[in-house]
Amino acid sequence: PASLMDQIPVRVVKPADELNSHPFVSGVLAFHASQALKRSTLALRGLDPLRDPENPFILTASFIRDEARKQKVWEEALEKDPQAVPPLDDDLINFVRIKDLTPSNEGTWRAVLLENLPGTRLKKKGDDVAISMVTVEEDERESTLLFVDHTAPVMGTDITVSAHKPSRLPWRLAYEVACSNCPYKNTFMLGRHGDDSFMFKEILDEIREGRVDPLILIDLVQRDDGELDFSRELYRCRNCGNLEVMKRLRLISPDKTLSASYFCPECGERMSQMRRGHIASVNCPDCRNPLDLVSEKQWSGVPDPEGVQ
Repeated sequence: PASLMDQIPVRVVKPADELNSHPFVSGVLAFHASQALKRSTLALRGLDPLRDPENPFILTASFIRDEARKQKVWEEALEKDPQAVPPLDDDLINFVRIKDLTPSNEGTWRAVLLENLPGTRLKKKGDDVAISMVTVEEDERESTLLFVDHTAPVMGTDITVSAHKPSRLPWRLAYEVACSNCPYKNTFMLGRHGDDSFMFKEILDEIREGRVDPLILIDLVQRDDGELDFSRELYRCRNCGNLEVMKRLRLISPDKTLSASYFCPECGERMSQMRRGHIASVNCPDCRNPLDLVSEKQWSGVPDPEGVQ
C-alpha cells in the first residue's frame, strides 16, 4: 500500500542494459510499453494535485451540467461585488473521478468514468468520455484542471506523421577511431540518406512498441501536422564516457520541436549528442586518452564485405 511507502527502504538503480535484461525487469518494461499511451500522461506533472495518492491513474475532474446557467450565476455574483469569488460548492459543479486519462486526436483527451454523472443519462460509470484540459495562471503559479465534456465526441488515438525532409541532410559518414594507449577501436556510421525509409520504419515500430519519449508520444497522437526528423548520431555518456550511436529523433511541429533523450546502456546516466566536428577530439571510453581519427568515409545502407551497412 502507498501508505507504507515512507517505511520501506528504496534503492534507486540506473536503467543500464544489465538491469534491463533481467527477466523480472524486462517483464515490467514490457508491461509499461504495452500501456505507453496511458502512462505517457504521468509526464504531465501539472496533474499531480488531481491524482489519487494511492493510484496515480485515477484523477479528479470537474463536471458542469449547465454551462450557460453557471456563467449567469457567476456574472450576477460579480455584478454585486466585483471582488467576490463565485461559489464553487453549488449544485452546478460536481467533482467526479476518472481513470486512464489518454491523449486523443485533434488535441483532445479521453478517460473512463469511475462514477455516474449527476443530472444526465448521456454518460454513466464505465463509459469513455471526452476531457478538456485547461491550464490557468494565477499569482505566477500554473494550475491544470480537467473538465468532463459529456456532449463532445470521444476521439480516437491514431497517429499520423511523416518523415521530415530537411534542406540540408546530415550525410552518411563512417568515422573510424582507435586508441593508441589501449586496444579500443570502433567505427561510428552516422547520418541518413535522402530517402531513408528503412530507418523511418524502425522508428515507427519503436513508437508502436511504446519506446518513445512520453511528451513526443502525446503530440504524435494529438496532432497531425508534425514531422519526424531523424539520423544516426554519436552520443557520449556524461558519466562514464561511453560512446554509442543512437537515432537522433525530433518531432517538428509548426510551433515547437521536441527532442528525444537517451540514457547510457552501461551506467544509465544521461547521454549527450556529439557534434561531428568534435569526434576527432573525443576521449577513449576505456582509458580516457584522446582517440585518433583513423579514417572518414561515406557508407551506404547496403551490406558490404567489410560489414559496414
